[in-house]
Amino acid sequence: MWSTYQEAGRHHSDHTEADASCQKSVLKGSLTLTVPNASALLTDTDAKNAVIAGIASFSGVESSEVTLLVSTVGGRRLTAHENSAARDVKIDYTVTATAAKIAFAKDTMTAATGFTTLSKALSTKVVEAKGASYAVVVEAKTAVTVRTVSNTD
Repeated sequence: MWSTYQEAGRHHSDHTEADASCQKSVLKGSLTLTVPNASALLTDTDAKNAVIAGIASFSGVESSEVTLLVSTVGGRRLTAHENSAARDVKIDYTVTATAAKIAFAKDTMTAATGFTTLSKALSTKVVEAKGASYAVVVEAKTAVTVRTVSNTD
């Protein structure tokens, strides 16, 4: 099947599965965020969806192409007896999209050597969803990795 359409000023084509330009790729990375309440974020679907939207917006993909895993810094969930207002969380994110989108997302995430623009993208989406008191700040990020998904994955 061949069809063509325009999206956000870019020209895309739908091709057969045999066309390598439409093959899916996976980008993975991690962010450390300072948030108002880490334990609350672990179970707050609206806040997590807003983080997904921020990552998607920043990296040029759709929110539906982003998944994430949230944990407290140190890699474990807080218990009721620990500091419920701990402030740092680790966001492990995965983006699954066309190879072209992943190449753009990789370039964008790699170019974000300072965290101001990335923090603003995430915080804007989270504040829209949760209110002004729920601002988030990116404190660290890992290098992203990319792999191509075979038709059997």
